[in-house]
Amino acid sequence: MAGSRYEIRDKKRKTNLILNILIGIVALLILVIASQLFLGGGTEQANSNSEQQKEQSSSSKNIEEETAEQSNDQQEEEKAAEQNESNENIEEEEENTPSANEEKESSDDPFEGATVTEGEAGSDVEQIIENPNWKPIGTVQTGEHVTTYKKSSVDWKEMEKALSYATGVSLENMQTLWIGNNGSPNDAKGTIQNKADGKKYRVSITWIDGEGWKPTRVEVLK
Repeated sequence: MAGSRYEIRDKKRKTNLILNILIGIVALLILVIASQLFLGGGTEQANSNSEQQKEQSSSSKNIEEETAEQSNDQQEEEKAAEQNESNENIEEEEENTPSANEEKESSDDPFEGATVTEGEAGSDVEQIIENPNWKPIGTVQTGEHVTTYKKSSVDWKEMEKALSYATGVSLENMQTLWIGNNGSPNDAKGTIQNKADGKKYRVSITWIDGEGWKPTRVEVLK
């Protein structure tokens, strides 16, 4: 009986030992799993927070860049508008401010203040007009002046302007029939015809140094 009891108690101790070991293993597994869940959740949360911060930072940066671009675009548009307005004002002033030659060519009455006399009987001159108000037309030529009767020359073009100014016939409506010497190197004479009405004029001009050709006499031809 004593041996049998001893064996029973020994079996119970072994059984309890095995149960305690199993319980310990289970408890250890529970702790490991719980720690993994806790640590894993914390890492995911941290990663999530980090991603959110990155997205917010990127979004803020994009907004700042877009705002800066819009501001630059607006400044460029304003500058362009100001430049266009300035150019338009300059062009308008230039259009509304005629040059000295244009003022002379567009004069309402180039014979205002002039002395008009009748031509001699039997001549081809209907009237002779002389005006003390005529001025030199201006010139782009510099240095010593040499009268040139070549149609392609600057001197020829300026002589035509003087003929136009003296007669009031615009260059567009004026046909130059002849320009030649009038007795001295600085005196010339030209004959023109108004394309609009067919009227002919013979104009005497003289060169003024630094100021250009000046009309001195207009003969209205028959």
